[in-house]
Amino acid sequence: MTATSEKPYIAVVLKQKKCAEHDADASRGYEPGLYERLDCGCVFEVEIGRYATRNAARLVCVRHVKLPGYRQYGGKNTGHWHIETEADGVIESN
Repeated sequence: MTATSEKPYIAVVLKQKKCAEHDADASRGYEPGLYERLDCGCVFEVEIGRYATRNAARLVCVRHVKLPGYRQYGGKNTGHWHIETEADGVIESN
């Protein structure tokens, strides 16, 4: 077995960094959506780790979205997360 087959579940959280364009829009009363921010790049995915069980990956995701932003990854947590596998793509999200 390879390392990816032993731990097929990938925990991913979304982070948000400052963006002059979208933050200015938000201050004027128009809040850009999540997908607009993803397209811009001011919201990005961070892979937290790979896990053997889906439940372990879910617990790690839920824990990480409650923590403040890390310098290692940059940005603050958006509160969104998902679990994916290489074979199936995203299999669970909030």
